[in-house]
Amino acid sequence: MSSAREALRQARLLLRLGTDDVERSLGLTPGCLAAIEDGHVALETALLDELAVFYGLHPADVAQARPIETSLAAVRELIEASAADLAPSLWSDIARIAAVREDVKRLERALVKPDRYMVLYTFFGQKKEDETTEIEQRDRATWRKTMALVGKVRAHQQIDPEDPVPSMRDLVAGLGIELVCAEFADARVAAFALRDAAHGPTIVLNLSGANASPCVRRRTIAQQICHLLQDETTRRPGVQFYESAGTATADPIATMADHFADALLAPDHAVRRDRQRMKREKLSVAAQVQQLMDRFGISFETACRRLRHAGGLSDGEIQALEPVALDARRLSEWSTAEATVADADVRWGSVPADRRGYVGRLVLEAWRSKSIDRRQAIDLLQAAPDEHLEDLLGLVPD
Repeated sequence: MSSAREALRQARLLLRLGTDDVERSLGLTPGCLAAIEDGHVALETALLDELAVFYGLHPADVAQARPIETSLAAVRELIEASAADLAPSLWSDIARIAAVREDVKRLERALVKPDRYMVLYTFFGQKKEDETTEIEQRDRATWRKTMALVGKVRAHQQIDPEDPVPSMRDLVAGLGIELVCAEFADARVAAFALRDAAHGPTIVLNLSGANASPCVRRRTIAQQICHLLQDETTRRPGVQFYESAGTATADPIATMADHFADALLAPDHAVRRDRQRMKREKLSVAAQVQQLMDRFGISFETACRRLRHAGGLSDGEIQALEPVALDARRLSEWSTAEATVADADVRWGSVPADRRGYVGRLVLEAWRSKSIDRRQAIDLLQAAPDEHLEDLLGLVPD
């Protein structure tokens, strides 16, 4: 199994994991992995399978010494574009999620589904900006491009230019983007996108941390939609952190994503109209902010930013504000609108959160059509061996 050992070592190095990182995560004896990679200790099949899955690889590919670089390419790009101090376990999580997306693409082909990647980029393909253009001119062009993209997304989903987005979860599905829910140990991580043909279009959302709020979740998803719709020749953004908006950045892609998210969720014209109405009604600034939060499903920070940029609120007025919360009834309504499979649906039994929803329905559809057998279905769902797939079939529409 020398070639398998080499593949496992290569995968570990591509993911920038130390042997001690892997040993701690898998509960291996210190020094065990180095001895296995060096050929001093036998590589048992069970451990090969466990290591392959941990690195986001299919055990059969490792055992048969198939090339692994392509499978891990998307993860490598995220690593290279992200902060260097992220928890090592995150890269294993991302690799495993990316591997499932490869299964999704295979299932879609087997079930003769439309290629979501081609459909999305055929409709939303973006032209590359001229990097030699003067900065000010390029900024104006980027702003126009951002607003045009907002309008195009709203038109595609038949949402009035000034109405709130009813559900970002449903908007993503309507665009043909898979929304994957996960929980990462690194509490700073908000989301990332997989946008290559082998894995995407996919948005991976961390349900831990600030995304527990439906308003924060809505904006996180909106930012990732913008990242997905960027021209493929632009530098890929890395893992997104919470509260990235409003921070100083020289990255025009991140800035565009921030502006896109704000304008998609609370359009300029709608904010200006509401601001004029609320001023006529002599509402306090705090009440104006709360009304904007309630109406558009946005956070306090986003509402303040929209009122400043589109509504003419001064910096001094914003700085004098104490944070306000959404009305309890509206918070409940937005929570329902943005509830994910992992939040609300217990019918998935032992299936992990990142394999529910779209991928889970594909697996069950493939099993029902006899494209895969029961063992393959259980493996793809990572369900308990005694899980009753028959009970899960109700999740697949007839």
